[in-house]
Amino acid sequence: MAEVIIKRRYTDFAFYVAKESTEFKSVRNDLMARYGREMRQAATLANIPLTVLQGIILIENAELEPSFVNPFGFVGLGQINTDTASDVIIREKKKKRLSDPEITVLRKQLGKRLDVLFKADIDPKKAGNQAVDLGYSIVNNTDLKNPEFNLMVSAMYASQLIDEELEATAEGELVRLDRVIVRYNQGYYYKINKAKTDALIAQLPKQPKDYIKKMVGANGMMETLS
Repeated sequence: MAEVIIKRRYTDFAFYVAKESTEFKSVRNDLMARYGREMRQAATLANIPLTVLQGIILIENAELEPSFVNPFGFVGLGQINTDTASDVIIREKKKKRLSDPEITVLRKQLGKRLDVLFKADIDPKKAGNQAVDLGYSIVNNTDLKNPEFNLMVSAMYASQLIDEELEATAEGELVRLDRVIVRYNQGYYYKINKAKTDALIAQLPKQPKDYIKKMVGANGMMETLS
């Protein structure tokens, strides 16, 4: 991650006014006071900047409520659902990215259910059904309400997206964090073209374009928390 560029601002469009931006510093301090150990652990093991993980959590769950379930079934600090969590863990294993310390964190919550996810014949899109057939619930909402587990999976998800959203520039490899945050919010398989940030904002529906502004726009999380 040290070899790639993550800019503070990708667009001059803003979602937050300056006063709101400043207030997020206080919320960030609260986040770290409550979950600093889990945040640092997740960012370190997933190999992403802590600031990126902080920004994602503050956008997704500014109330810092680990038991919050939104109307669409997304849960906890990182606002992920059970299918996404299973998908992330399976993909991490298949891509040979899963480290022993990550496994330790996941197994602490999932126990033997983690072994079901590790079966080589499980496809991410079919994992849930296969788990039911085997008498297991792979990941459930109770798991996702656990801050340590939720943050670990959320960080792994963001890390996978970061590695897939690199762009060569004259200065070096740039992380397209605008695209990362859109896919984090809209789903791993959400299709985005290669347009530059402002052109991308112009093409997207309101929710994903707002997420770009919240993360990498003027007064966005990357500027505020850096």
